[in-house]
Amino acid sequence: MKISEKDIKLLWGKSGNRCSICHVELSSDKKTSTKDYPLGEQAHIVAEESSGPRGESQLTSLERNSYSNLVLLCPTHHTAIDKDTDYYSIEKLQFIKSNNEQWVREKLSSIIDLHNEAKDMVYADLIDKIVKFIDLEHWDSWSSHLLSSLHRMDQTLRNSLLDLQVQVSKTLWSGKYPDLEKAMKLLSKYFGDVLGTYLENAELNSEGDYKGVKFYKNYYGKAQSVVSEKVAEYDKWEEDLSTSMHEATKSLNLFADKVREHFNPFFYVTDGKFMIVEGPYEDLEFKYYTPEFTNLEKQTKTS
Repeated sequence: MKISEKDIKLLWGKSGNRCSICHVELSSDKKTSTKDYPLGEQAHIVAEESSGPRGESQLTSLERNSYSNLVLLCPTHHTAIDKDTDYYSIEKLQFIKSNNEQWVREKLSSIIDLHNEAKDMVYADLIDKIVKFIDLEHWDSWSSHLLSSLHRMDQTLRNSLLDLQVQVSKTLWSGKYPDLEKAMKLLSKYFGDVLGTYLENAELNSEGDYKGVKFYKNYYGKAQSVVSEKVAEYDKWEEDLSTSMHEATKSLNLFADKVREHFNPFFYVTDGKFMIVEGPYEDLEFKYYTPEFTNLEKQTKTS
């Protein structure tokens, strides 16, 4: 399970972008980190896995990856706490974290812009909601099911995509990151188009899933011209659904780029670009795509 953007922002903000042990200022971007400005690491107090340092705990996976179980450290001290777990116990690390946050409030409060911090928290919260609404953790699975011959979509996902439209439309934008805001609005629009196109020819089945309706089969036995017309209508719907998913995936890759640029350089970075898979076709082959806007399109759509 990934650490949420809101928890990341909260951790870095309360820590003053400092190592909780040595107070050295930390970089959130590997590209800008140096020996004197090391890359910050979001260390777990109770390990993410039960086999890790201080890992024996009743905490759930969600709790292990939440702000309350994280401490911001430089690479040197992250290594140190995981090597010496006798000294760096859970209680000791919680005390160190609390002590550092108190130090930040006392020493750095005059240079921390609370208004900017509040704006960033709004963005971080919306980023987390978008990840949840689009179910990015299962992107490969649900997008391939949608573009398969059965065109399936879970009812929960259908409801989440509707929630995405509502959430983005009611957001009070601060204007701090206008290109990120536009990317979020584009994403909402294109995934709304996907849902709208899909529901034109999908129905809820007894299993609680939506499935594309092969309505042309209802015309079997009628004149060939009628059947051909209905097959063409179905083919057009499939084509429109594919086109809308390509555009939506372009907007998703743009959104991810903007999140990495402004918030978290590691946002889904190990997963790479978001792809879609279509098929199988009559030859049982699949086609793989990595849809992206051109550089000119990116500039036009976010400027």
